[in-house]
Amino acid sequence: MPRKVAAFGEVMMRLQVPGYELLTQADTLKYSFSGTGVNIVSALARFGHNGYLVTTLPSNPLGDAAVAYLRKLGVAQDFIRRDGKYVGLYFLENGFGARPSRVTYTNRLESSFNTAPAGAYDWEAIAEGLDAVHFCGITLAMNDTVRGHMVELARAVKRKGGLVVFDCNYRPTLWGEDGYAKAKPHYIEMLRLADLAMMNEKDAIHILGMETSRTVRRDQLEELIPAIADTYGIAAIAGTHRAILGDGTHALQGFFVRKPAIRFF
Repeated sequence: MPRKVAAFGEVMMRLQVPGYELLTQADTLKYSFSGTGVNIVSALARFGHNGYLVTTLPSNPLGDAAVAYLRKLGVAQDFIRRDGKYVGLYFLENGFGARPSRVTYTNRLESSFNTAPAGAYDWEAIAEGLDAVHFCGITLAMNDTVRGHMVELARAVKRKGGLVVFDCNYRPTLWGEDGYAKAKPHYIEMLRLADLAMMNEKDAIHILGMETSRTVRRDQLEELIPAIADTYGIAAIAGTHRAILGDGTHALQGFFVRKPAIRFF
């Protein structure tokens, strides 16, 4: 049965340098639109569900281009506001060999999404009939008004009987100096509202300040993640456990916690 799932988040314009050139070398850029919420609901749409994006895009040709791109991805347009003039931008330089890829953000905090005022959205109307809503820690890092939007929508969805999904996705560069201390109360607020969460043992230790005597990451995960589920009443927590092998390659393992057990796959 198709589900009705929404994601609250920003749509950003990605300006990508062709091939492996640097910004200092290139004279052309290819643009597209992206964002965590875009990725979530477009993927769900491909699986036959109804994916909605709750966001604000500028009321100009730039916003028109973003809406057209989302439409091609199968993202429903019902909850997209049009207001303001700007969309957040980032430049992507592809990595090559030992040189990693590089992302440079610009104009983000002035975007239509990040400047949408309190009261801009009709939360009750958006929440009506939703099976679930997805929130991301990247969005949580933006500003107090955006954080207020997240809490209001989460509460509205819970009142209507839907599920709240929260992906911690902590980004140090977005929170700045003393970022963990700044982020902690906001993460706690979202975890208290969450029915499902995505996180790992690093989030537990660094953001929530949980302590463990264990030194092996997997052991830390097995101790801390079930404790978070109990503390915040979260029905299930999922995430990934990454290990760097001796030859420099990475091994990625998923885990899923549903009381009382933790499973790796």
